[in-house]
Amino acid sequence: MTGSGASGVRVWLVLTVLAGRVAPLAAQAPAEGPEVAEVRFPGARGLSPAFLATAVATQPSRCRSPLFAPFCLIGDFGWAEQTVRLDRAEVDRDVERLVSLYREWGYPDATVTAGIFPEGDEVAVEFRITEGAPLLVGSIEVRGLEALDRPLRLPAELPLEVGEPYALPRLEATQLLIQDSLAERGRPFAQVVVGGSVDGAARQAAVVLTVEPGPVAVFGETEVRADPPIGRGVVRERLAYRPGERFNPGALERTEARLRDLPIVAEADARATVGTRADTVVEMTVAVSAARRTGVGVEGTLSSARCLEVGGVWGDRYFLGGSRMFSVAVGFSNLGANALGGDVPCGGTGEEGYEDPDYYLRAELLQPWPGGAPTAVRFVGFYERESVPRAFVSRSYGGGATLLHRRSPEMVGTLGYTALRTALDAADFFFCVDTGACSAAALGDVTGYGWLSPVEAGLAWQRLPGPPPPERAYAPWSPPWPVWRTWARADLSGAGNPTGSDYDYVRASGEGAATRLFGLRVELAGRLRLGAVADRGDVLPPQVRFYSGGVASVRGVAQNLLGPRVLVASGEALDRLGCAVPVPGCAGTGPIDPDLVSVRPVGGEAVAEASIEARFQTTRTLRLAAFVDFGAVRRFLGDAPAGALEVDGSDVLATPGVGVRVSSPLGPLRIDVAYDPRGAETLQLLARTAAGDFVPLGPVIYDPTGAGDAGAFTRFLRRLQVQIGIGEAF
Repeated sequence: MTGSGASGVRVWLVLTVLAGRVAPLAAQAPAEGPEVAEVRFPGARGLSPAFLATAVATQPSRCRSPLFAPFCLIGDFGWAEQTVRLDRAEVDRDVERLVSLYREWGYPDATVTAGIFPEGDEVAVEFRITEGAPLLVGSIEVRGLEALDRPLRLPAELPLEVGEPYALPRLEATQLLIQDSLAERGRPFAQVVVGGSVDGAARQAAVVLTVEPGPVAVFGETEVRADPPIGRGVVRERLAYRPGERFNPGALERTEARLRDLPIVAEADARATVGTRADTVVEMTVAVSAARRTGVGVEGTLSSARCLEVGGVWGDRYFLGGSRMFSVAVGFSNLGANALGGDVPCGGTGEEGYEDPDYYLRAELLQPWPGGAPTAVRFVGFYERESVPRAFVSRSYGGGATLLHRRSPEMVGTLGYTALRTALDAADFFFCVDTGACSAAALGDVTGYGWLSPVEAGLAWQRLPGPPPPERAYAPWSPPWPVWRTWARADLSGAGNPTGSDYDYVRASGEGAATRLFGLRVELAGRLRLGAVADRGDVLPPQVRFYSGGVASVRGVAQNLLGPRVLVASGEALDRLGCAVPVPGCAGTGPIDPDLVSVRPVGGEAVAEASIEARFQTTRTLRLAAFVDFGAVRRFLGDAPAGALEVDGSDVLATPGVGVRVSSPLGPLRIDVAYDPRGAETLQLLARTAAGDFVPLGPVIYDPTGAGDAGAFTRFLRRLQVQIGIGEAF
């Protein structure tokens, strides 16, 4: 056996592309043929049926859109389904495609026969595979590396492995792996020649790879091609190499990354000019295409916590004639929450002012650092109303500056300062509970406009998917790449008199998640969140406390209601509860009516959350999930301050649940249903008088699941929390 595997790979690529192009044509087959309900591949072992399905033109009928999935499941609606009719000539061509594909992957004796089986008014197409014995790799020898000045160590496991089928795509992957390794050594013109022999009786191939390293090369001059308004000087200052340096493909990738950091750059391509194997100087070409200078974007989403959110942004990517980005954004949330009155899908927004529309207006300038450094400065000014469901509503304006530095493609660090002028609504109970300041006059002093001006540092990291290694890129039976996906972020902030803040604190938090694929359909995901804040002044504002529970947190609990809580009642509700004000006290010792009180989270100085979730891909558009969320919130890290109301100091809870995700144009529509195991609790009740004062009335029994002498099934239903969102929880 002699020659190169490249020709075989080209045949395989042609087949793959051809399959991708002809598959959509199946929908255009003559209408008189029967409908194709299913395509099967019995006998497939070495190559997975999912991989084989991508190589044939015959496809089953499918739903036109993920939005129509419910209709496709319950009936035969022509407007919802993309009907595929049988084309017998195409089936015959699919047989040839499958035979060629098997030969490329090391099964020279594979045979395929097609069968068409009526199933009512539809048919199932079956491609029966007889794979035969594969041609195996008996040995692999790599020659020519010993001539290098420094030894080149190849991975212990090459894409083409001894004992595995002699697959031409894996052979080419091995060639590319060796060539790329030599290019990193400054030898971009290395070649790998394939030779060897085949033992037909033993059905084994002895593979010999002869390496011709070629000369060591250095970078030469660079030709820059830049679309206006991008200047060539801007491109040159971001090159990650200099003429005369030893050639390294990694420098090309870094150059492209630096250029893509510029707002005006749509795409960047740095490549070596094709030369001869005798060249020792590699000429370079860097081509940069410009994005549209100005543009408008609109987006929207839906969630239990924020109801309907919409926003728009206008941006200029070459502001004031330079490579800087200026944008103005406006957005609204909680839209529709008032009309729905806290019902699904807006059940997490809360009531009594929390459900009113939120808004923001923001202007931002992003200035890349001169000289090509992976650094930028962001300036921002804003005005906003933000409601944290059931906790507080803030009205704020201010501005700040942040330094962003990309340490690597996976890691970004930030350091910034924000001067924030803010006032609070619906947060009076916080200060009454924590400081004992319960009169309207005292509360007005602490909830009016004040300065919250922290210095903040952050670090964000994510494991970028990137291209798969050759052993996965050329293994159709292995899971989709990447098998692991991980991210993490950490934040540290502090404020006090030196920063111009009315509050004095230090706050740290961190969060991370990882997902792991098992096969083609199963994914296991986990998330961890930790946080703590130290109050160095007289009062800790609710904006910097920690809350837990909700659509992206502990899903068995309503938004922000995991942790220390109190009850608030006023007006007619107090009379119906039998409570006397100003003389504290409530008549009766049984559970109070949950409809007459509002639950308010106090928040905490420490939080811990953990989640684990299994996801199962059932169809192309439908995914099921099962999960367990854990959360714990502690009110104070140290002793309670003087005057603080006695409230349970911590809350710990685990909630199991199940969910469904349906593909949509905006992303996966997620519906989770989780179980809250909590029963009757003893919580502090606050009375709110007409004058705006708060009066502590003492502990009462709160049991929303058992109200009205509910039976076991009703209690179970009341413990279920429905959470709706776009995208995965983590």
